[in-house]
Amino acid sequence: MNTSSSGTAKTSPQNDFKPFAVGEGANVIEQSEYEKSGFLKEGFKKGMARSSEINKAIRQGSSIAAAVARFAAAKTGEALLDNGDINTLCRQIETAISSVSSLLIAEADGSADALTAHFTPTVKELENGLLVHVRAKEKNTGTSPSFNADETGEKPVVKGNNLPLEAADIAGAGHWLEMQYDGALDKWVLQNPAKGITPPSGVPVGTIEYFAMPTPPAGYLKADGAAVGRQTYPELFETIGTTFGEGDGSTTFNLPDLMDRFAQGSDVPGQKVEAGLPNITGEINIDNTLAGMSHYEGALYPVKSSGYKNSLASNNNGTPVAFDASRSNPIYGASTTVQPPALTLLPCIKAFDAATNPGLIDITELANEVATHKHVNETYNDGTNWYRKWSDGWLEQGGFAATDNTGRGVINLLQPYSTEDYTVCITAYASQITGLSTWTVKASNPKTQSSIGIVASSADPVSCMWQTCGKGMQS
Repeated sequence: MNTSSSGTAKTSPQNDFKPFAVGEGANVIEQSEYEKSGFLKEGFKKGMARSSEINKAIRQGSSIAAAVARFAAAKTGEALLDNGDINTLCRQIETAISSVSSLLIAEADGSADALTAHFTPTVKELENGLLVHVRAKEKNTGTSPSFNADETGEKPVVKGNNLPLEAADIAGAGHWLEMQYDGALDKWVLQNPAKGITPPSGVPVGTIEYFAMPTPPAGYLKADGAAVGRQTYPELFETIGTTFGEGDGSTTFNLPDLMDRFAQGSDVPGQKVEAGLPNITGEINIDNTLAGMSHYEGALYPVKSSGYKNSLASNNNGTPVAFDASRSNPIYGASTTVQPPALTLLPCIKAFDAATNPGLIDITELANEVATHKHVNETYNDGTNWYRKWSDGWLEQGGFAATDNTGRGVINLLQPYSTEDYTVCITAYASQITGLSTWTVKASNPKTQSSIGIVASSADPVSCMWQTCGKGMQS
C-alpha cells in the first residue's frame, strides 16, 4: 500500500518484473571481480561458468528492468505484466518518461469559478508540489474558485499562505496560470495571481500621507489633482468618489490636489479655500485747518513734519503720510506670498494595498517560452495505434494494419495531415511474407491526407506495422 500526499491510501499497480538475487547473502561475485572477469566481454564459455558469476550477470539486468518497471507502474498507474507484450511495455515506459519530462500544459475548461483541464500525460493522482500550467479563458468572479485536473477531484484555489483569491486574480482569456498542489492544504496554490498577494496593510484606502521621497511608494498616488481611471482604482473611487472632481464624467475621477496647498480640517472634504488676509486699517486725525495731524493709528505714520508740497493746494504746509503693514504686525513683508514656516514633502493618497508577492513566474516570459520551444502537447495510444502532436504542428503516428486476401488494404490515419506530402514507413512482420511492395497511389486506394492505400507482394493477408510523419492539419 502507498499513501498519497493528501493522506488517501492507494494500491500499488501490479509489477511482474522483480530483481534477481538481491537478498542478504546472495550467491553473486563482488563487483570488482565482475568488472575484471573475462566473461564480462566474451560471455560464458561451455562448462566454465560458476553459478555466482551467472547470478551476478542476471542480477545486473533484472535490477535495471525492475527499477524501470517500478517507475513506469508508479507514473502510469497501470500494471506492468511479464506477458511478452513488448508494445504495451514500450508505451508504458514512454508515458512514464513523458510524465516527468514534459510541462503539464493545458487549456482551461469548465466555468470561470470551477476550472477543469486535461493534460498530456494524464494527471492520475495529486502529489505534493505538482506544478501545472493552464491557459485561462475568462476571469474569476468569486473569491473561492476550484480546479479539477484530469478528474482528480475539485480542489479550492488559493494564493500565498492560504489566502482567498480576489475577483479577476485570474485575469481572463490568455492568462497563463501557474498552480502548484499543496498536499498539506489539499488545495491548489495560484503562484501568479493578477492582483498579487496583498495582506492588508492596516492603512485605509483614501488616507492622505506625506513622504520624503520624490516618488510615491507602492500603493500610493501623488495627490496632484490628476484624473485617474475608475476601473483602474475601484477601491479608491468607491472611497472618495467624485469629491475632488468628476474627471471626464464617466470613466475617470480626480485625486485631491495638495500641491502648493496646505491641508485644512473640515467636516466637508474637497472644498478649496483660496489665499487671503484680514483687512489692514489705519486712521489719521487731521484738524479742520489742514495745518497738522494730531493722531496716527494702525499702519499709518508721518514721514516728516513739514515741507510737503501738495499739488492741489496753494500752500506747502502739511505732513506726508506713509503706509507699512509690518508696523502693525511683523508677519507682513516676510514673504511674497502668504507663507507660514514650512517643509516641502510629497503629498500622496493611499489607492490600494500593494502586492508583496506579485507571483513566482513572469506570465509573458512563460507564454513566450511555451510559444517558442517545441514540445509535445497531445498524445494518444490505445495499445494498437498511436499519435503524437508537437507544438509546431508536426504530427507523428503509427500502428498496425493488414491487407485482405487480395493483397490490398487501406490505413485510415488517426489524425489528418495538412497535405499529402508526408513520409510513410511500412514493415511487414507476418512470417510467411518477405515484405511489401512500394506504396501505390491509385484511384481506388489513393494516398490522401487521411488515408493510405497499401498493396502487398502476396495475395494472402499480410500484417504490417506502419508509421507516418509530417505537418498535421491545423484545427
